[in-house]
Amino acid sequence: MKAGAIVKHVAGKLSQTAWERMGGMLWNFKGDFQNMEDKMVTLQVVLSYADKRSRGRGTDDDALAQHWLKKYKSVAYDIEDAMDELEGNATIWKRSPSKVKLVFSSVNPLIVRISMSNKMRSIRLQLDSIAEDANKFNFLSSSASSTEQTNNERGRETYIGARDDIQMVGREREKKHILKLLQNHGDKEKSIIPIVGLGGLGKTTMAKFVYTLKESDEFRFDLKAWVYVSMDFKLEKVISDTISELDGRLPVKDATLHYLKSQLDKILYDKVYLIVLDDLWEESVHTLEELVTMLQSGKKGSKIVVTTRSEKVASTLSVVGSSHFHTVEPIKLEGLSDDECWSIMKPKNLGDDQITDFVDIGKEIAKQCNGVPLVAKALGYVMRKNCTREAWLEIKDSNIMDIKDDDKGILKGLLRSYHHMPPQLKLCFMYCSIFPKSRDIDHDSLIQQWIALGFIQGPDGQLQKIGIEYINEFLGMSFLNILTYLTVSSTRSFKPTHSLRMHDMVHDLARHVASNELSYTDGTENINTQWVKLNCNYLLLNQNKTLSTYIALPTNVRAISFRECDKLQLPQQAFSHTLYLRILDMSGCHVSKLPVSVYKLKLLRYLDASTLPISNLPKSLNLLLNLQTLILSNTSLNTLPTNIGNLQKLQYFNLLGCVSLCELPISFGNLSSLLFLNLASCHELHTLPEFFGRLNKLQFLNLSNCYKLHSLPESCSQLHDLAHLDLSDCHNLEEITDWIGNLSKLEYLNMSSCSKVQILPDPLCELKMLKRLDLSFCIKLEHLPSSIGDLRIETLDIEGCFFLRNLQRAFLVS
Repeated sequence: MKAGAIVKHVAGKLSQTAWERMGGMLWNFKGDFQNMEDKMVTLQVVLSYADKRSRGRGTDDDALAQHWLKKYKSVAYDIEDAMDELEGNATIWKRSPSKVKLVFSSVNPLIVRISMSNKMRSIRLQLDSIAEDANKFNFLSSSASSTEQTNNERGRETYIGARDDIQMVGREREKKHILKLLQNHGDKEKSIIPIVGLGGLGKTTMAKFVYTLKESDEFRFDLKAWVYVSMDFKLEKVISDTISELDGRLPVKDATLHYLKSQLDKILYDKVYLIVLDDLWEESVHTLEELVTMLQSGKKGSKIVVTTRSEKVASTLSVVGSSHFHTVEPIKLEGLSDDECWSIMKPKNLGDDQITDFVDIGKEIAKQCNGVPLVAKALGYVMRKNCTREAWLEIKDSNIMDIKDDDKGILKGLLRSYHHMPPQLKLCFMYCSIFPKSRDIDHDSLIQQWIALGFIQGPDGQLQKIGIEYINEFLGMSFLNILTYLTVSSTRSFKPTHSLRMHDMVHDLARHVASNELSYTDGTENINTQWVKLNCNYLLLNQNKTLSTYIALPTNVRAISFRECDKLQLPQQAFSHTLYLRILDMSGCHVSKLPVSVYKLKLLRYLDASTLPISNLPKSLNLLLNLQTLILSNTSLNTLPTNIGNLQKLQYFNLLGCVSLCELPISFGNLSSLLFLNLASCHELHTLPEFFGRLNKLQFLNLSNCYKLHSLPESCSQLHDLAHLDLSDCHNLEEITDWIGNLSKLEYLNMSSCSKVQILPDPLCELKMLKRLDLSFCIKLEHLPSSIGDLRIETLDIEGCFFLRNLQRAFLVS
């Protein structure tokens, strides 16, 4: 499975463009790489056969295929490491200010050449051995007779991840029942409505149907809240999230239950509410009783909808809630019929006459869904993209024997969809296993991590767009779900960030396909016995709040993520041996300084130090010359290193909430590759330097809530690629001058609550690509430009512009 995807990924990187990036530093290694590429191309057909054979029924040949793939995958990683190491050294040599220092360092060209020669020799021998094994195991002749379709480079269709259209098949009886229960006129009590069923059967979809009902006399609620609970139940968090959903405030941290209840009582008092508690696992009588007691305020007619896999949860709620609520009989979701699954899967853009020849195959595949809508959606997406008899036969006949499955074949059904992903999507999906179950995944951060690992290949400046396309693929398969109602647009590189989440069953699948690629701990394991996957490539340390002793890290690891490791003490040399690390997420630690060994990670491309209590960074940060993503949001930084401009590969820089940062150093203008810059809520930032316009590749700039910012430099006119500019809540910003007319690619401009702006410049109306203009609560704004009607905007918000007058007739007509 993943072995084939990894090998194909590395083979794709062995291209002329990769060699060109290494410049003149290849010496005689170019011939080695060409030889490797030739061998990998020759083995391509064998790879497809072995990949398919490795999913078989456990015969000796199947075991040989698995062993061969494991060896091949290991060599592929070695090749990629060698390529990245050469490219990393090339960058250092090109930009090192002192050639003398190189003579005595680990990147001395002579030392690197000797070391790399040894690596190349070892890789050549391993590749030769793999080719010999292919002959020995008879893979070549077997693959020649195989008719497996290998066309994975298919065109993509766009999926818009906006607010879901709630579509349910075969649930009419359940819908009518729940609608009757929701009718609240004349209710004499508050109700709890449990929805029970296995994972993937549509419990959350049913709850969404309830939650998104249009308001009417029959369905009228004063307040509504959707709270995702998950297996990791914490009463304080559930109540805090409920309060946040109801009144829009950020969740309260470390508050007592007494305080939370008092706040919730105030909000719910004399209100009819609808609260959805999605994915509740907690079965403890005492805990559920506390939960119900916390929610007892509110008027009669209030409803709590609970989705759960456990009938015990439903029965317990009926007992503990009896004094405050009436718990109705659970709505139990059973599996769909085969015909209902087929109606979900059947390509909507094709008529029966177009698929008559293979509709029988589709119905056979529908039987393999075991009545689970989640599986039907995932397989249906794959079938619609590969609408041929041969492709459908391959899906039907897939051997899915290598997974333990306790939920009526759900995982096996989802695994079929995974098998038919293109190689690059397989790798991106596998990497999602590094995130803890039931946790939100930041959309932009996920894409940046895929880029850091080389899973997204394409021209510079376009990688984010390709990443959005990959996200859309996963949304289409229901492998990811979007948590906000913002639209994912593949026409723009960056947008306001939002969160994604994986269904628990899909997360289980990701962990399954990752297998020994991932090592993780969730705080329950004995850390000394857990650390057995010394060759893992991805490492997650999660919820180790009591772990204070440093543990040796695997030497080959490529990505490390720390989550809730509040007490972990990292020695200065913690990362001395993780030489191939590309991603380091330390946002879950609580260190006041980054270990010095971090600055020696020459292959590091992604560094997240957000929320750490660090006030400054050393000049040695400039040694991370291959860094592409740097996240320092919500830290205590008051300055940036004066030489930060040396990070000339940096594309994504997030400084959100650095409330003490007051200025940007002069070298900041040298960040010539920067595409994304978030300076939102940098409260002490009062001006941008004149050199700011040198960031001429910038596509996204967020300066919202920089309320001391009083002007923008004229050099901003050079930001020709800027598509998104957010100036909201810049209360001291006095004007936008004519330079705004030079931002020819600007699509989004937010100036809401720029309370000192009185006029807008006429060149604003030259922005032909502008789609959204937000001027809400610009309380001193008096006029719009006379040619405002020339704009082709889709949304204009002028709410709260109390002194705005003389709206142009041309604008009103347009």
